[in-house]
Order: sequence, then structure tokens, then C-alpha cells
Amino acid sequence: MVAKKRLSKRVPTKRREMLRKKESKQNRETRRAERKKDKRQDGMPYGLIKTAEELQTLKEIREKAELRQKLYLERQKSGETAPETPKEDLSRRYLKDIYKLVKECDVIIEILDARDPLGSRTSAIEKIVLEHGKKLVMIINKVDLVERENWSAWLTYLRTFAPTVPFKASTQNQRTNIGQTEKTELKAEAYGVKDLMSLLKNYARGGGSVTVGIVGCPNVGKSSIINSLKRGRSCEVGNTPGVTKNLQHLVLDSSIRLVDSPGIIYKQNNPISNALRACTSDVDPEDIASLIFREIPGEDLAVLYGIQKPTSHEDLLILLALKWGKLGKKGNPDKRVTSFMLLRDLQQGRIKFCTPVPQLTTNENVISEITQTDASVHNYLPEGDDSLIRLSIPRKTLSTVDAPFEYESMPQ
Repeated sequence: MVAKKRLSKRVPTKRREMLRKKESKQNRETRRAERKKDKRQDGMPYGLIKTAEELQTLKEIREKAELRQKLYLERQKSGETAPETPKEDLSRRYLKDIYKLVKECDVIIEILDARDPLGSRTSAIEKIVLEHGKKLVMIINKVDLVERENWSAWLTYLRTFAPTVPFKASTQNQRTNIGQTEKTELKAEAYGVKDLMSLLKNYARGGGSVTVGIVGCPNVGKSSIINSLKRGRSCEVGNTPGVTKNLQHLVLDSSIRLVDSPGIIYKQNNPISNALRACTSDVDPEDIASLIFREIPGEDLAVLYGIQKPTSHEDLLILLALKWGKLGKKGNPDKRVTSFMLLRDLQQGRIKFCTPVPQLTTNENVISEITQTDASVHNYLPEGDDSLIRLSIPRKTLSTVDAPFEYESMPQ
């Protein structure tokens, strides 16, 4: 009888490698799970919470979050909505940029609209500037939109508070080699650049550099002034307010650095003045029509728009709505749309407006003798008033009106 051969204990290479890979994978997954377990403690990174006080703080945060979630679910069931943010707080998100700008800059330039310098003046910014001991300079921009006598009177008035320079930003279309001039009657080139540069160079005469911050209401021309100074389109500009969203740093020359800032609207500013300057559209449109009818003779309005002489501001809106085809349900005139079209005429300069210079009171005469480092100057700043707004139609416009005025594209 032949004896059986002894079976070999050799494992095939294929099976041996398969077992080795399987064991390696299992060990790798075990080590990974151990590492995750060590790094995690109550859902927080390892080593972040070590004391009992920190654990208690985490517990309170969780309880508050659970309470908010509970209140939210209750509102969802009852159909209630979350409380709205107060209107006066909407501009507070820009105040952080303003404080950062004031701390960073040596000179703050406040841009004012020549049509309503008092309405575009923000006393809150001036107070912050003076409290930090920084230099304040005012610029009356868009002087080409008002008569020279008007902006010259405003220049004299505002110079009792701070150094003030008249200015007209360039409206040229090219991106480079923007022109500069000393004549206000030229419509495209920038005016006032030489005086402003001399003033800024005076602040930097010590041999060092000076950082200049640009502040003001929306649509007063902050970015346009910077482009005029740099003679190129360094900042984005537009007809609508709010083009500049964040602080922008630019180098003007070896001694002057500019910082552009977003515009801020304060609640105490007159809403009608803000709307006329295309600063905001938060205004009752019929108030605009009432202001136009109060300030401009009916004969001039009839000639300008080719309508009958209106007897009231409502009559003006009805006549224009019928002429422009702005009708609502059942053929009723849409006064709201017509009012906004009148507002666009004001913003585009077809109907010009300006404000008279207020008389200096006794307190304001005292202010002119106070140094700029005294923040109490703002206790005497007069507030804007829509009763001071003066509207007019240029005589040249009335003399060249041959046909009724029509819009190329109606607003939606």
C-alpha cells in the first residue's frame, strides 16, 4: 500500500496578497477612527474647551440656540413673521467703514452737492472726524448745475466752518487723460483740481505722506472726483447711487493717498432733497409734483411739456399722464408713475433746482471762531428744509422748445 503524500502548507501568492491588503485596510480604518475620537470632545475641536467655565458657556449658547429655534417654529405654526429691522438701522452697517476710514486717514474730505449743500451735509460724519482730531475739508461738487452767484454764496457760508473748495468733476468718456480746466463754463473738463491739489499739498508739506479719505452722501460724486484727480477712470461710477460698496485705496502721487468710501444716508436728511439729488427714491412721488407746481409758474410748465396750464399739482399729474399714456385700470391716470417721470426730469437737469444760503445766526458767528477740534460745533448745525428748495426752468430751455417733450423710453 502506497502512503499518501503530505499536503503542502504553502499559501498561493494571490491569496496571501489578498489577506495582507485586507488586514492593512482594517488597520488603517481602525487608526483613522481612533484619531477622530481623540480630536472630538462634545463636538468641538480637541483642546479648545478645557475648563468648567468654558463648558458652561457652551451650554448657555446651546440653550439660547434651542430657544430661538423653538420661537421660530412657534411663529411658523401661528403664521407670524420675524420682527423687521428698524429703518434707522439700515445704514449702520456702513458706520464701521467710516470709523475705520477716519482712524486711517489724516484728512477727511466731505463732498457736498452744490444744488443742496445743507441737505447733503452729514453732521454725524463731521462729529466723528472732529472727535478724532482729524482735518476736515469740504468740496462743493457739481457747481456747473447752479448759478455762479449761488455756489459762491455757499462757498462763503461754508468757509466759516471748514476749508471749502468749489469743484466740478469731469464728465469726459475716455478712460485716460481726463482734462482739467479753470473755467466753469466748459462742460466736460474737471474744474477746481488745482485749488484742491494745492490744499492737499499744503497738508503734506512736512515731507511725509498724507492719507485723504473721501466721504459723503450717495451720488454726490465721490468717485468722480477721484477720477478727475487721477485723470483716469480708477473708480467705477454710475448714475445710480451705491456703486461703491467698500473702501477703495488709491495712490494719487508720492505724497497723497486717497481712500474712497460708500455713501451713507442719514434719517435726519430731508427725503425730498435726497430724491432730487438722486440719492434715494424713498419719497412720496406726489410731494415732488407739489413742489414743482409750487415753485414753477404754470405757464412755464405748459410750454415745457406742451400741455394746458395746470391749476394744481394733481391737475399737472393728470395732464401729463394723459399726454404720456400712463393710464391704470379703467383708464384712470397713473399719478405715481407720472410723478417719478417728473422726478427724473429734476435729476437729469431739465428742471433745475437750488437752495438759498441761510443767514448766519449769532451762534454760527461764534462757531466761525471755534477751532475745528471742538466737536460742540455740531450743536448749532441747521437742518435741511424742503421749503428752502428753489426750482426753475432755464430760459434757454423754454426758448428752444418747439415741440411737446416726449420720453425716448418710459420707465417701467
